[in-house]
Amino acid sequence: MKLQASAKINIYLKVLGAKDDYQNNYHLLKMVNAKIDLYDEIIINENKNNELIFKNSTLDPKNDNLILKIVEYFQKNFDIKKKYKIEIKKNIPIMAGLGGGSSDAAEVIKYINSDNNLNLDICELEKIGRIFGADIPYCLHNEPCIVEGIGEIITPPTILNKYKNQYVVVINPSIELSTKDVFKKYDTLEKNNEESNIELFKINDLEKAAFLVDPKMVEVKKYLTEIIPTNLVMSGSGSTYITILDKEKSEYIYNKIKKEKEWFVSINKILEV
Repeated sequence: MKLQASAKINIYLKVLGAKDDYQNNYHLLKMVNAKIDLYDEIIINENKNNELIFKNSTLDPKNDNLILKIVEYFQKNFDIKKKYKIEIKKNIPIMAGLGGGSSDAAEVIKYINSDNNLNLDICELEKIGRIFGADIPYCLHNEPCIVEGIGEIITPPTILNKYKNQYVVVINPSIELSTKDVFKKYDTLEKNNEESNIELFKINDLEKAAFLVDPKMVEVKKYLTEIIPTNLVMSGSGSTYITILDKEKSEYIYNKIKKEKEWFVSINKILEV
């Protein structure tokens, strides 16, 4: 069976929880998330043993074994006898704020549910996803959503309809940022945790922390704001930036960056908009 695990982008990210407000060591957030048509390719088949293979990636199944842990969870808790060989071709940049690992996990969760006729509904799947990562519950959805709390409150919004004919340019400067490190730096900064009006493609409270984790990010932002002065935002904990443009402008930005930088750049559409 072939699956597609779409990249997740954060087009608004506000941190609402101070350190005293942690639940299970997660921060309290308010985000607007969307999926785009950039995806990892997953091939999953029955096998004599559970096996995980990453293609064209530096990920090591011995260390990056979230998928195997999920498979083993289902086998243990739902008395599943099947074992699986899972091959993942990584097209989504890793440690880039695009939720590739969480999206891969979500697709495997949905597949095992279907393949074994477990008939778990979306709420039950979200509950399982939360065991393994805060981003996984949203990644079980395809439509854009407002995501709150520690990722468990998911509400489909209607505020993205104006972007139906727009294109998302995804720009990753080949810098890998640890989510844990970025949040650790965030905790050292002065912050404003009050809710604000949702302004899409403008606000990400983690950006300053990402600058501290890797100062090269400052130069990345400087370069990009010179050619994309508005509607530019970092996704997740970085290092990817995204912008929303019409077709002609998106192609211009794509070609300019590809000519000047050895970065990952792609032009994508938001799913379900």
